[in-house]
Amino acid sequence: MSDVNSNASVQPDPDKARALLDSAGWKIGGSGVSTPGIVDAAALLPRGVRSKDGKALGFTLLTSNDATHRELAEAIAEQWIAIGVTVTVRPAPMLVTNFLTPRSYEAVLIDLSLAGDPDPYPFWHETQADPPGQNYSQFRDRDVSEVLEQARRTNNQAQRITLYHKFQEMFREKTPGILLYYPVYNYGISEKVRDVQIAPMAVSSDRFRTLPDWYVITRRVIQNKALFEP
Repeated sequence: MSDVNSNASVQPDPDKARALLDSAGWKIGGSGVSTPGIVDAAALLPRGVRSKDGKALGFTLLTSNDATHRELAEAIAEQWIAIGVTVTVRPAPMLVTNFLTPRSYEAVLIDLSLAGDPDPYPFWHETQADPPGQNYSQFRDRDVSEVLEQARRTNNQAQRITLYHKFQEMFREKTPGILLYYPVYNYGISEKVRDVQIAPMAVSSDRFRTLPDWYVITRRVIQNKALFEP
């Protein structure tokens, strides 16, 4: 999902994040030592970790067990740790079956793929918040749901675009999930291959849809008919 206006996209702001956590009462924890004779739970917390009422602030981040997702999850964890939040990265198999469907997780890093028709209804409509729906974050918002319903009911493409732009603005404001990036793939084609037309792709293999129409550069060749006569 891309922003309607890239200049208005949400940008990381660690200083603001620290200020919000401070104002919510999550302060940087103790020094790792306690005063003799006094049991201070906060003082027993690791240095640099935020705590509130003696409890450390942290969560487990689930992700797929492949190099790309593990490395990305670890990079995300480092950013959280930098503002005083403990994050434990846990690669796990069968994320959807074991964790997402039963809503048994604290945070999860996954790929979100829309079909050729970019309808986000299954992921964010309120009726899909309970199993077996795919609204895994259990986001419930009547205004957002109504916009998604209207977009499904109309066949007017211009109206659908307007409604989905409105949804994007509402999504950015309410933030039911954090969208990290939208991958862009570049494919090279030899200059010898002609009539390559790449249609809209839902998956990377769609680039081969028009393969039967491709051809290699041809040229005219003068042949000596005498060579082919008996």
